[in-house]
Parts: sequence; structure tokens; C-alpha cells
Amino acid sequence: MSEAKHASVDFNLSVDWQNENQEIRLFGYMEPLFGDDSQVIQWHFAKYKDRYCIRPWIYYLIQCVTQENAIPPKLITQDQVIELPPIEREAALAQLKIYVKRLFTKAK
Repeated sequence: MSEAKHASVDFNLSVDWQNENQEIRLFGYMEPLFGDDSQVIQWHFAKYKDRYCIRPWIYYLIQCVTQENAIPPKLITQDQVIELPPIEREAALAQLKIYVKRLFTKAK
């Protein structure tokens, strides 16, 4: 396996919030990415827990929205190896909008 790398992310997401269309800027770094296709591979030295899927899934949604041919992430734990399911760009965009809108609703 190749060395882990990171990638910067910076894009806008239109979200309907408080009866207005808001442009939300999402930016930061995604890691750990592996291979030429920058597949997200997350590992834990413990037994599988559902919460371990959150980060790789969010990263994958971002990859689906910002690049072509995103490869579904892989989660490796002490007792399981899980490849998360593929998703189409429009579905990924819709899910990201839901998550961002929820974050703003909770922060309110």
C-alpha cells in the first residue's frame, strides 16, 4: 500500500436555511487517502463500531461532489473489513446538504 496523503477541499454548497438559499463554504483537509485514486481508508485497532463509518462516509460524499470517479471508502477494524457502498453524485450532494443544514439547525 502506498503512503497516506491528504487533499485540500474548498467548495460551496447551496442550502435552504431560514427560508433563504445560503451559500455555505466547506473547506479543510481530508486524510488518510491512498493510491492514485485517493481512496479513503480508515482503520481502527479496535472492534467495529458504527460510529467509525462517519468520517469515511462524509469524506466520500465530498469526493463524489468534488471529483469524478470517487472510489467508495474502506473501513478496517480488528474484526471487520467494510467497503462502503457506492453513491451517485446527485445523491451525495443531497446528503451533504442535509448534514450541513442539520449542523446549522443545531448551532442555532
